[in-house]
This record gives sequence, structure tokens and C-alpha cells, in this order.
Amino acid sequence: MERISLIEGLSITREIIGIERLGVEASKKECFAFIDQYLEAGGNCIDTARLYNDGETDRILGEWLRSSGQRNNVILCTKGSHNDQYGQPRLSPQNIVEDLDAALYDIGIDHTDIHILHRDNLNLPVSEIMPVLDQIVCSGKARAVGVSNWTASRIIEANRFAAENNLNPITASQIQYSLAVTTPAATGDLTHIVMNDVEYGWYLESQLPVLAYSAQARGYFIKLSKGEELRPSVKKYYDNFPENKRRAVRIQRLAEQLECSIAEICIAYVLYSGLNTAALITVSSLEQLQAAFQAEQIKLTAEQVKYLERGNYHRKS
Repeated sequence: MERISLIEGLSITREIIGIERLGVEASKKECFAFIDQYLEAGGNCIDTARLYNDGETDRILGEWLRSSGQRNNVILCTKGSHNDQYGQPRLSPQNIVEDLDAALYDIGIDHTDIHILHRDNLNLPVSEIMPVLDQIVCSGKARAVGVSNWTASRIIEANRFAAENNLNPITASQIQYSLAVTTPAATGDLTHIVMNDVEYGWYLESQLPVLAYSAQARGYFIKLSKGEELRPSVKKYYDNFPENKRRAVRIQRLAEQLECSIAEICIAYVLYSGLNTAALITVSSLEQLQAAFQAEQIKLTAEQVKYLERGNYHRKS
């Protein structure tokens, strides 16, 4: 399985397993089976967050680590400092440290591999954030730090400040990125940062590792192809954009040409659209997990990526 490097000595496989459903929609037994299968197939990175089930996901993950004895074989990606239930930012230095400490305690570990800030607070200068992240790394609580739902401009500003002050930088970014187009207004959460032309251009130039969440657009194209009813949140996110209906047709055609599944096309697009990307996936069946692994075999060409985005692809005979 291919890997991308976050920092020297820390590389992750290009499929990350997200355990958001652990303890919420799926039983411990089911999620443990998914994690075990993921590792057996060569994956190495598990993503969790304090937001998930009010920390219960972290606690159940700790149970899996203790029962499996796999701590030294996995890269843990923890997230904290999400806005509170009223939408108020929780990105003070105290919030950052408290959330990381709580995650380490609940998981039962002395350090995480990468700790990610789950949201931004544009009213807080980076000069108050980056020293805390540097302290986290220097103290040994995290090997690296990253952000989720930050704009490229804020990451640039933060890493410029880090460089000027000899601090550890932001080394990865989680952003909503898939073949399906949407906007923060459509998701109903203006703190969501969605990949667009501006963000894409900077990630293409900088090659900062992108950990793409909602890489399969919450199953939107898969459900659409099967004529299945969309969940209300998925419908709200994606179904009001006519471009997504056009992309669904192109995905279906390319999947038929390449003799692969729609799920494989969706993940392959994220992996091979020119960015330094890993796909953050959540699954509800071992079949879905297998499709994610197969996506690395579908090495889309630049012409195929362009076709998925805009059309006008002519298959060479």
C-alpha cells in the first residue's frame, strides 16, 4: 500500500480508516473487525476525535489497542478543539491542551502520532495558536500537528509564523474533498472548509499532505447509481447541485470502461488528482473496505481526472 510522508520518520498509508461510527452507529465488535481487516490489508493510520460520541470513540479505541497489542503498528490521528454545541470556538491554548490530554487519557497512551485542530477561529491570531502546537510536539505528546477545516491562507499564515519563530509547523490538513461539489452553505456548517479552485491551487503547489475527509461524498454517487434513497444530510450536501448529477453519469461510464466499482473511482480520484493526498474513509462493511483498497490500483490519468470533472474524455483504442 502506498504511503505519504508527514514528517521525517512518520508516513501514513494513502487510506486512513476513520472510526467516527465506533460506539455510535456500529458495535465495538463490528468496528474492531474493520480495524483488524484494515491493518491486515496493509493500512496503518486510524483517525479519531474528541467530538465523536463525546469522547466515547476514543475510549473504545483504547479498548481495541489494549486487546490487540497493536499500538506500535499503527499511526494514530487524534483531533480536538472542535466548536462547542452552540457553535462557539474552542481554540484557546487551554482548550487545545485539555482536549489532547483527555484523548491521551481515554485512549490510554502517552502520545499521539499527529494531533489535529478540528476547527479554526479566525478571531484568534496564529501567534496564540502555533506556540501551543509547538509545545505539544516538544513535550512529546504528539509527533506532529495538523489542522482540519482551515483555509489555505490561514495555514500559510500559521506556517510563516512558525518558520519565523523556529516553531514546529502544521504538517497536514484535513479538508472536505471528493468528486462531489458542495459549499459550506449547503452543508449547513459555515466552518466546513471545502476544496475549491483556490484551495486546490495552493495544495497543488505546496504539496502539503491532504487528508481528505468525505472522500466518497458520504456514499452519494454509490446510492445514486443504485437508485437508493439518500440520507437527509447527504441529500442536503450534494443533491441540489446539477453538476453532481452530470458527474454521476461520467463516474458510471468510466467505472464501466475500467471495469471497477463507483467507490473505487471516487477514492482513486482523490488519490490521483495531483495532490499529495490520503483518503479518510469510514466503512460499514468489509466489502466497502476492500473497495477502498482496490482504488490504489485504479491509477487515473490526468485526462481521466479531467473527464470526471469536466467531461470531454475520449478513450484511446
